[in-house]
Amino acid sequence: AVTWNCRGLAVQDVALRNKKLAHLVRIARGRLYVFAQETHLSEQARGPAERELRRTHTGFHSYHPDITAGGVATWVDNTVVEDAQVDHYAPLAGRIQRIAIIKNEITVISWNFHIHDVPLEAARAAADRLRRDAADAAEHPDKVSVLVTGDFNASSAGDFVLFDDPARAPLPAAGPQHPPGKTIEAA
Repeated sequence: AVTWNCRGLAVQDVALRNKKLAHLVRIARGRLYVFAQETHLSEQARGPAERELRRTHTGFHSYHPDITAGGVATWVDNTVVEDAQVDHYAPLAGRIQRIAIIKNEITVISWNFHIHDVPLEAARAAADRLRRDAADAAEHPDKVSVLVTGDFNASSAGDFVLFDDPARAPLPAAGPQHPPGKTIEAA
């Protein structure tokens, strides 16, 4: 599998668009899964963007309402989805997608995230579903696998602290050391 923040597959610049599409086809060769974030695709732009890739992979898309912001896509090798039951779920359009592929009594669940402007309620709902998937995989390791990938927009070390409950996160003191919007490491 490979993940790629492609920053737009349907860009206006034709040379850049062709270069990105050629890169997508190249990285898909020999891979069962290709995950992309910031696809900036719509249903109309999807066809030309994945025309060549369709020979080897099936695309699953979650479009962002604003084509200039977001979009996630997962392409799965055709041999994987052939004769399989596929459940595609997008808890937040253009930002989070979950694909469950069931074949020969084996389930592979993949999550593709683009964590940017994700409302807390949507993040919690996705986290709850992901926890259930992980518990299912832990209970049936020979039957269920979970793959989590994407663009998490994490800051460099020392700049970012993740709290399970955002309400418990310390708030920075106002002032020149901690301007509004800057993340700080918790003490």
